[in-house]
Amino acid sequence: MQDFKAITLKDLKEEILNKKISKNFMVFKYEKNKFLCNQYIQAISEILNLNIQYIENIEECTPDTFFNSIDNNLYIYDVDTLNLNDLQTENMQLILDNNVNLIIICNEIENEFNTIGTGIDNIQFNTIIFPELLEWQILDYFSQICKLDKEKIKWLYDISKKDIYRLNNEIQKIKIFNDFEQDNLFNQINEENGYTDLNNYNIFNLTNVLLKRDYNAVKDVLHDIEYIDVEPLGLVTIMIKNIKNVIDIQLDATATPEKLNMQKKQFIAISYNCGKYNSTELINLYKFLLDVDYKLKTGQLPFNNNRFLDYLICNILNGGVQE
Repeated sequence: MQDFKAITLKDLKEEILNKKISKNFMVFKYEKNKFLCNQYIQAISEILNLNIQYIENIEECTPDTFFNSIDNNLYIYDVDTLNLNDLQTENMQLILDNNVNLIIICNEIENEFNTIGTGIDNIQFNTIIFPELLEWQILDYFSQICKLDKEKIKWLYDISKKDIYRLNNEIQKIKIFNDFEQDNLFNQINEENGYTDLNNYNIFNLTNVLLKRDYNAVKDVLHDIEYIDVEPLGLVTIMIKNIKNVIDIQLDATATPEKLNMQKKQFIAISYNCGKYNSTELINLYKFLLDVDYKLKTGQLPFNNNRFLDYLICNILNGGVQE
């Protein structure tokens, strides 16, 4: 078990900059949203060369399951309220003793005696507080990861109703392109009224996060599902087209924009989503969506809108394997 020494958010940022992470187990406590937590998790996973693996409970990362193998996962346990009494288990002690990489994300902590460096019996953990980001910090952050000036980023932030996830979604689209192309792309999209509906969620928000297999982003979109104009057949139609495009690129090592009759920008954007599902999952998913499409059109699939969305989303994220 590693020697215990509490670190703060400032310390963790310094470790990331130096590409040296000192903690295997941490608790990330956020005030308003998990956006910054997720950015740090992504950075940590890249530095340690680990796969991000979300778990439903702590028992899923018990060391018993990989005593005879190398564990290349960074386990993420995302819970609204963390009860520290739940950490007083033999399994938790095994996790610490075996240096399992585990980060717990939470909004509230129950039975918390000290904010940083608390020890419960033999269980020692480090809580890192992620404060609500101020507007200037948000603008500063995004100005460092793309080449748009802060005035344009602020404009995007304002018409997104100051939703950092929607802002991030637009910035990620722009980031796909070369630095010198980003400003022109922004102007082109704006001139073509491409940002007019940004202040409302739409079906493309949902299809994009499903294609990226971004579980956290799916949760965020579903949180506001009542505001999304999602027509079931339209959702299936868009997903079929998206998955077909990914298959054409991911399963063909010789794929080029010219070969697929695509614009270069579209080819690059689709390539960005390759690898989220493996080859078998893509084929299964494509067959599943075609089957759903047929049943919807022939009236064989009765549905309540919310229940249908739950059914569809679960099976898409599951790689087309029906549950």
